[in-house]
Amino acid sequence: MKRHLAGALLGLALLVGQDVLAADDNERINPDYICAQYLALASTSPTGPLFQALQIDGFVSAELGTTWADPDTVKGVMSAVYPLCEQHPTEPVAVHWEQIRRVVEEPVEKTWDADTSLCSQLNANPDDGSGFIVWLDGYNRQYSVTKKSILDSDKDIQNFIEACKQRPNDKMIDVLRDSLPK
Repeated sequence: MKRHLAGALLGLALLVGQDVLAADDNERINPDYICAQYLALASTSPTGPLFQALQIDGFVSAELGTTWADPDTVKGVMSAVYPLCEQHPTEPVAVHWEQIRRVVEEPVEKTWDADTSLCSQLNANPDDGSGFIVWLDGYNRQYSVTKKSILDSDKDIQNFIEACKQRPNDKMIDVLRDSLPK
C-alpha cells in the first residue's frame, strides 16, 4: 500500500519529459509561499498542491535538521495544514508546516533520505523517486541557503537525471548540487 501511495503521490509531482513544470501550479516556490496561494491550488486540484507540498516539506525538513522524506507524512501534513491556512491566509505555509512536522514521528522505513539516498535508487525506480527530486531540491535550497534550483526548467531536471544515470553510486544530494545551473 505504501509503495502504491508513494508512486501515486510522488509520480504526480514530476512527469519527466513533459512540460508539467512550466504550468503555473508547478513552479519552483520559495519558503515565503503564503497560505492563500496554497489554498487556491488546493481548491482547484483533486490531489492538492503536491508539487508545492514536497518543496515545503523539503524546506521545513532542512530547517528542522530532518533528512528523511516520506509520502505518507507529506499527505498527512498537507491535510493538517489546510485548516491552519484557512485561519491565517497571509502567513507562510512553512510556518504551519513546521508546527505540524515537529510532532510527526519518523517512519520505520525511510526509503528516501537526503544524506543517504543514492542515484541508483532513482535509476531503479524513477516514478517513486521523481517526487523525492522535488523534495530534495527544496531541502537543498533551504539547507544550502541558495536560490539555485533544478526546478527552474525541464532541461535542468533532465540534466540531473542524466547525471544520476552516469553516477549511480553517488548520493543524489551531491549530484543535485553538481547539477545546479551555474
